[in-house]
Amino acid sequence: MKITNDLKEIKKIYRKNKLIPFIGAGLSIPYELPNWDDLLRKLSSELIDDEKIQNIVELDINTKEYWSAIENIKYHSFKDDFSIQKKVVDIMLEAKVNEVEDDNYKDIAKLDVPFYLTTNYDNNISNYLESEYSSIILSEAGVSTQRWTIQENMKQVIHLHGTFSSPKSIVLTKEKYDELYNNETYTSLFSFLKTSFTFLFVGFSYSDKYIEYLINEKKYIFNDYHYILMANPTPEIRRECINKYKLHIIPYEVENITDSKEHISAIRQIFDYLESEDSEENF
Repeated sequence: MKITNDLKEIKKIYRKNKLIPFIGAGLSIPYELPNWDDLLRKLSSELIDDEKIQNIVELDINTKEYWSAIENIKYHSFKDDFSIQKKVVDIMLEAKVNEVEDDNYKDIAKLDVPFYLTTNYDNNISNYLESEYSSIILSEAGVSTQRWTIQENMKQVIHLHGTFSSPKSIVLTKEKYDELYNNETYTSLFSFLKTSFTFLFVGFSYSDKYIEYLINEKKYIFNDYHYILMANPTPEIRRECINKYKLHIIPYEVENITDSKEHISAIRQIFDYLESEDSEENF
């Protein structure tokens, strides 16, 4: 593993207890949970009877218009939000593999950090953490700025988009995203975090629609630079990430981009480096 200047900087931030892992769906790949494309296709096939509408949803998925796909599923299935949220939980839990050979959750859980943020519906990170960490479902929380400040020393896993254990908490539609990100709880949390901490995005791809939405729509949160782990980034992607999103890429190399074992091994080296007291030559 190459020790880059950005990686050295991340280690300094971590040593100051100012690093917050921001966990995306990529970290849960070993559990065989469906990605957005597969989840929406499954919702479409199980909730919509009209093949023509299914084709419209498929077009939305292929063009990465996920919110349009969700709205079409909701409208043409004649289901309300809670019915769809429950179906999402059913689909995800039916697909989920509970025992995996290896993953990076065990690595990220070894970090001594004050918070973990995750957009995932699963509880994989909590399953590896000590009991000193409490879990908060942001869409169900009523937390003021004062409370976040008071609990600065309380270690927490913050679920931004809900969890399997509470289907009603799951955030799917753009309406629900906007409702969540504009409420007092959300703005209070990020107003507190952005003043003192640096995010390290893990398990997000360059084309992730969540990253694009969050950073473009909520620029007040990202008034400083943050970091993202990314496999085999091109120079063009690295320049666009810094210019468009203020994200420094921490690159890692894999020979086969679809081989999850290679990703796990490469990401593990990065976390081992953050935790290490050894000299750089050992990496």
